[in-house]
Amino acid sequence: MKPVRSYFNILIAILLTVISSCEDTGPVNYQNATISIVPQSLSIYPTELNFHSADAGSSYFRVESTNVDWQITDIPEWITVKPQKGGNGNTKVTVTISENTQAVNRVGILSFKATDESWSCIKTMTVSQARCKMYAIPEKNRVEFDGSAGSAQVKVSSNTADWKVAAGASMSWCTVSKSDGSINITVTPNTGNGSRSGQIEISTDDGTEYVTILQRPANISSTTEQLDFSVSGGSKTIQVSSDAPWTAVTSYSWINVNPESGAAGNSTLSVTVTANNSLSARKGYIYLVLSDDNKIEIPVSQDSIYLSINKTLLNISVSGADETIDVTTNSSWVVSTDYPSWIQVAPESGTGNGQLQISVLNNPDFEDRNAILYISPQNVDYPIA
Repeated sequence: MKPVRSYFNILIAILLTVISSCEDTGPVNYQNATISIVPQSLSIYPTELNFHSADAGSSYFRVESTNVDWQITDIPEWITVKPQKGGNGNTKVTVTISENTQAVNRVGILSFKATDESWSCIKTMTVSQARCKMYAIPEKNRVEFDGSAGSAQVKVSSNTADWKVAAGASMSWCTVSKSDGSINITVTPNTGNGSRSGQIEISTDDGTEYVTILQRPANISSTTEQLDFSVSGGSKTIQVSSDAPWTAVTSYSWINVNPESGAAGNSTLSVTVTANNSLSARKGYIYLVLSDDNKIEIPVSQDSIYLSINKTLLNISVSGADETIDVTTNSSWVVSTDYPSWIQVAPESGTGNGQLQISVLNNPDFEDRNAILYISPQNVDYPIA
């Protein structure tokens, strides 16, 4: 019996070796020792399925089984397998994948094992799918601004966080930044006299989308189109509405403004005009300026000094007489004091319209006598007779 034990030990060693390789063979009959082994095997071909497109698709592989009932486990959710179980023979297994909407490649591992847990052989199948094209698409392709400083936010739909945003090289007036799922756009006031535009680029490794930015010119206006002042001057206020910071300048020194600049929004501008001590009316301008190319002008006019009398010649009899002269003026006036003593004048000065009483005494001489009275604006040296 000693040789039989030796052959039995050899057969046991052979059996263990076959089982560890997922294949069994038999039966073996040697002299008086007989061991019956049921052949078992499980193989898969091919062992890899590669989908080179992100689109949904399907393919297949085969499972060759000998005396083994098998099942597929650990199936990723984006993979559908039919059938998921099988038994003895050659089985065609169809693998269907969904569309890959992510911008990264994906890999799934299908595990095959015997339903009889006492047989520990496990096979695997690798399924890989290419990533989809990266995209970052804005919800709108055009954003418009008025002339004032402003900001806007545009949402971006993307399948990747790895996208970039930048304003065009010539768009120094526009800044952009990226936030979660959006872009933030900020523009400075457009102080030019025309609209300006540019494009923002939203880019991925696979392409670029564009958003057009349009900004109209800033507007500035006032509640008054013209200012009229009397000869004495004075102050008036106007309301200024502007989309951008502004400055105020005047054409002549007799026109003064306060303040000389203002911020965007609504402001009050005080305009002061000095008295016009001239016999000529004058006209100037206030300029509300956003830039050299964008400004408005407000005309400023002021009356001149005027003075008139209803009588320029008095013929008095030798016995004398009293006369009344109407003075019409917008200024203060005065009668020159170098008239002769036989003439009496009252009053010798006044402001605005008035009457001048002139008394001429009798003439005791045998010759005619004459005199000139000068009635003139008080602040002007040039007399009016």
